[in-house]
Amino acid sequence: ALHHHVELMVYVSTVITGLIFVVFSLITVAVCFPEYYALFLDTFFNGIVYKGKTLKAFSSPTFPFGTIFHKINDPKNWMARSLEFGKDHSGFHVEWVLHKAVLVVNDFDLVQKLLGLEITIKKTTRKGDETLPVLKKLFGKGLFMIRSHEWKRQHRVATRGMGSKHIKAYTPVVIEVIKRVVQDIEKKLEGKDEVDIDVLEMFQSFASETTMRILFGGELSQEDLLRTGKKFCDCIFEGMRPINMLTLYFKSPLPGPTKLRNDIDELHAISSEIVKKFRKDMKEKDVEEEGGALLKALCRASDEGDTLTDEEVVHNVYAFAGAGIDTTSTGLTHLMITLAERPEIQEKMAEEILAASNERDGKDLTIDESLAGFPYTSAVIKESLRLFPPVGALPFRHCTVSNVKLGPATLAKNTPISAWIPTTARSESWWGPDAKEFRPERFLEMKEGRRGESVDITHPLGGKFLTFSGGVRSCIGKKLAAVEFRSIVAMLLEKFEFRLLPEHEHLAKKDQHWEINNFLFKPREDRCCLRVKRRVN
Repeated sequence: ALHHHVELMVYVSTVITGLIFVVFSLITVAVCFPEYYALFLDTFFNGIVYKGKTLKAFSSPTFPFGTIFHKINDPKNWMARSLEFGKDHSGFHVEWVLHKAVLVVNDFDLVQKLLGLEITIKKTTRKGDETLPVLKKLFGKGLFMIRSHEWKRQHRVATRGMGSKHIKAYTPVVIEVIKRVVQDIEKKLEGKDEVDIDVLEMFQSFASETTMRILFGGELSQEDLLRTGKKFCDCIFEGMRPINMLTLYFKSPLPGPTKLRNDIDELHAISSEIVKKFRKDMKEKDVEEEGGALLKALCRASDEGDTLTDEEVVHNVYAFAGAGIDTTSTGLTHLMITLAERPEIQEKMAEEILAASNERDGKDLTIDESLAGFPYTSAVIKESLRLFPPVGALPFRHCTVSNVKLGPATLAKNTPISAWIPTTARSESWWGPDAKEFRPERFLEMKEGRRGESVDITHPLGGKFLTFSGGVRSCIGKKLAAVEFRSIVAMLLEKFEFRLLPEHEHLAKKDQHWEINNFLFKPREDRCCLRVKRRVN
């Protein structure tokens, strides 16, 4: 028996050693001979057929991340190449995300078809949980991550907590936090003519506090709100790092992934405790509705008796936080850098804002102004969001059936489809010959997309404006985002001027202040510091 046991152990050891050798050999070949790795991927993992042939990437994938770093390392060149490649391939090109071939669509008509009901709901679904394991753990059962059949139900219920009355209730919270931002700048300017401020850091603090206060209302102290917001932002940042897209790494016992998983568990515990307490109060006593607490609105929300589970509420709270913190702070930073590069536009905005302020005798911004005021300012905000969208890619749609037709392309089951928004924004076929030009007047010249005299910042313009996604699964929090953008821009430009640092003035209007971080379109950290001084009225 001992003899047979030894033989078995030797056999198992030999097999394991052999497998390790084979895997190591394959990795070596993939790293040292990328052309063979590309051939391997195209042969076994590329399910995209274009005019009868496999559509290959214009940039060969490398092990293990595919073409992700090609885009990150040279974004402007990558975007130019993708547009050029698309001219001869019906607006298509292929990207590799790990070992998945993604069909990226830049043709206007085909993007509209992608966003339509037939493909969005009937033939594709989201599978962000397979590509982004950190976000799956953080809010995998929230609206932005769930599959199509689950989304229909959740969306019906969740929209009951994001209606116009709720947006109006959240607006005073936004204004209150902005006042603190203004006070902080004024304090830094005491005894000085000007001061240098990291606007990304400033807007992150604003977006984090605003979002957390809207989510939790008065359930957390100011200190706990800020601490929870920072922990959440750290989790999102880590979750978008390419290394954390590898599920085995994220689930490993290594110190980094372990801390990340523990932080997410702590965030869930904070929300779960509040949800359970509020559910209990709802059963035991008549709880009056309070403004400024999305978590409670989601607990109350129902559609014909259907409500969200505790877990769904918790995950949606952080899904909304994900949509509300990083995207808002990133978009505002892009905008403020752009205004610092174009002082003539900033001055025209300030004239409009000061005129409105004089009409209300310098009193606080009104809710109506936050919702639909300042036509020129709104047009500038929309133009910045057009060219510099915080999220660069439309959420991947994975084919749920075989042989999905999208124009001249045929897609195998499980093939992801997306569109790269900054590329469409710079495409003349989408926006005309001045597509690459920062020209906010384009929105004032349109009849479509207006809200009274003002410009509707979130209006999709027939599918051309993709910053808030489009179709049936567009961003549910876009109206709140518009309120935040319009309000903080108005309150800041009424008081202050923002200028480039002298060493950055030669970079003005050269479309160089941004970079790509995986699926995000981020301002470069070395461009986020601006010179601020009091506005002389």
